[in-house]
Amino acid sequence: MAAPQFRPQRDYTQTAPVQPRVQPQQPQKQAPKPSHRPRRRKWTKGEKILTVMMIIVVVATSLVSLNLQSSISQTTIKNVEVDREIKTLQKENEVLENKIAKKSTYEHFLQKAKELGLTPNSDNVKAVTKE
Repeated sequence: MAAPQFRPQRDYTQTAPVQPRVQPQQPQKQAPKPSHRPRRRKWTKGEKILTVMMIIVVVATSLVSLNLQSSISQTTIKNVEVDREIKTLQKENEVLENKIAKKSTYEHFLQKAKELGLTPNSDNVKAVTKE
C-alpha cells in the first residue's frame, strides 16, 4: 500500500501584495465607451413621407369605418321602428276585418233593419249564387 502524501500547512498570514511589473508607458488610444443604447440613425426624407402617409391612411380608414358603422346603426334603428309600425297597423287591420266580418252577417243586417223599422218581405228577396 502506498503511504499518504504529506502536505505542508499553508501560511494564511497577510503578505504585501505583489506589484505588477511596470511597463514603459506608451500612448494609449482611448477605446470608445460602450453605450447602453444603440445609436439612432436619422430617418431619410422618404421614410418620413411614407410614415406620414401610412398614418394618414390608417386614420382615414378608421374614420370611414366609424362613419359606416354609424350609418348602419341608424338604418337598423329605422328598420326596427318601421317593423313596429307595420305590426301595429297589421293588428289594427285585423281588428277592422273582424268588425267588417261581424257587420256583414245576415243577422246583423236583419237587426239593423228592425232598428230602422223595416220588415222583411220575402217577395223582394233574390238568392245569389257564386259561379
